[in-house]
Amino acid sequence: MITRKLLFLTFVWSASAFCPLKCTCYLDGKGRRTVSCKEGGIVGPLDLFNISADTEVLKITAPENNMNQLTMSPVFHNYKKLEEIHITRSNIPQLGMHFFWRLNKLDVLDLSQNNITQPLDHNFRGLFGLKELYLDDNRIYSLPSGTFQYLQELKVLSIQRNRISELMPRIFLEIRKLKVLKLSGNNLKELNPAVFKDVQVITNFIGYFEFKANFQISF
Repeated sequence: MITRKLLFLTFVWSASAFCPLKCTCYLDGKGRRTVSCKEGGIVGPLDLFNISADTEVLKITAPENNMNQLTMSPVFHNYKKLEEIHITRSNIPQLGMHFFWRLNKLDVLDLSQNNITQPLDHNFRGLFGLKELYLDDNRIYSLPSGTFQYLQELKVLSIQRNRISELMPRIFLEIRKLKVLKLSGNNLKELNPAVFKDVQVITNFIGYFEFKANFQISF
């Protein structure tokens, strides 16, 4: 009975809500309104035309042979119910100022497998409730002090396989609730414990022993 009801609700939402061409719209396992666009080939500014304002999970990705070529613009302001955003394999070069402003319900932001080079603090302003941030497989070479200072509820931060050679002091300013930090696959050779002075407890740190043989920890 529960399965039939869920299937019925999925049909009702898919039929009534806007759904872009070449995308699928459905309710996920948690009953959240989800839009998934994975055929690739999207070029130009990110456009949410025909996506319902009630959408709670947005997934945009592409196959290896048909990658997206997206640029980011502030288009999320009317999508205040979003809980998860996954935009991967889309060649995003940078994030705009206040791009995610007013997305108070957003828990997960995944921007892995893009071309982002240097995230700045204002890129994440307004994401007061964000708990998980994934920036793996980009081209990030630098993270200025306080980059994540507006993400005070952040618990998981993954920046694996980028080009980071040094962690600046106060990089983790204001993210005292951070529990999981993933840094493997970068060019870090020295890690000063003072970098972590703003973090209370990290229960899962992936990166210490996955660097080069001359990796050093300074005390």
